[in-house]
Amino acid sequence: MERPAGFGVIGAGLVAREHLDGLKQMPDRARVVAVADVSERSLRAVADSFFVPHVLSDHRALLDRPDVDVVIVATPPSAHEELVIDALSAGKAVVCEKPLAHSLASADRILAAAERYPGRLSVVHQLRFSETVERIIWARDEGLLGALRFGRLNQFSTFDQKPGTRSSWWGRWGIAGGGVTMTLMIHQLDLLQYIFGKARTVSALVTTTNEDLESEDSLSANISFQSGAIASCSATMLAHQASTVLDVIGDLCSVHRPWALRSADGHHLAKVQAELEKRFPSARPRRPARWTRITTRVARRAGFAPRQRKKQENSHAPYLRQVVDALSEGKPLPVSAHEGRSALELCTAIYTAALNGSVVELPVGPENPYYDGVTVSQYHRERANA
Repeated sequence: MERPAGFGVIGAGLVAREHLDGLKQMPDRARVVAVADVSERSLRAVADSFFVPHVLSDHRALLDRPDVDVVIVATPPSAHEELVIDALSAGKAVVCEKPLAHSLASADRILAAAERYPGRLSVVHQLRFSETVERIIWARDEGLLGALRFGRLNQFSTFDQKPGTRSSWWGRWGIAGGGVTMTLMIHQLDLLQYIFGKARTVSALVTTTNEDLESEDSLSANISFQSGAIASCSATMLAHQASTVLDVIGDLCSVHRPWALRSADGHHLAKVQAELEKRFPSARPRRPARWTRITTRVARRAGFAPRQRKKQENSHAPYLRQVVDALSEGKPLPVSAHEGRSALELCTAIYTAALNGSVVELPVGPENPYYDGVTVSQYHRERANA
């Protein structure tokens, strides 16, 4: 594709803004053609903020545009099935926000449609393309970590009280498909399988402390993988400050977020650090904070302005660059529909384990009691019986 790829976005909410901001960071390679949403107010706000040329009230009008090459589906999950299938049928490449759907049954119907358009559907799991995760995957594939044995992933978040920072459908079973597991932790569950491989069994607990929610606001789960590794993960919306902790422990070395590299073998640790610095120059250890403060004071006294901290890149931008690269090279889009389904399958297994008080084996299919999603009545009944 010689010209910039034309993007159309269905949905004009908070997540759509993240995509629009990410696309804005590569103006020579991508251009936003149109945004569609049923809310005129949301459309006006997006058009004013991002100077979108065409705003439409019907997604079918967006799909009819020949200058739209890629459609980003950024709506509530329960709408994904119709919109993704319509976009694929219109001959578009499709980027679907996570989760792929609000239920495993809906995801499988999307998958069946996507089989007719190989490589044309991608699911937004943008954390795979952060530099920390890229370092972990590279070190794993180079054999520097040894066999992976154990993982830990904690995601703590908080409900922002500012108006408009949480969608009205957040945590509603019939729309979002669930609470903290489906809406927040699904990114981390995708990462665990991306790093350790396919999950084998799950045990879990979920609870709802905020009674305004239909679904869970806290989760704790243990996962075993086909590789033999095990991992623990937890998430909550009750934290007072957002934070993420990731530990990947191999039998030769371990890596961590916030970034750290550790090994009981000092020679191996030095080797891994040197190899990482060759591949990722930014992996060089930073100066201690005290040294940074001292050098900044010296520079100011000498009349030099201190270096400004680099602005953090939009988290969707690296992922969207991969999408554009795949289009220009004629390759399948990154993060396939099957990978998106796998993360959703793990969510379903967690809900099953938590609500039935059992260890759940994967894969999960139509025989699962929550294959079509969890209902409000099921959730309350199973919690009462727990």
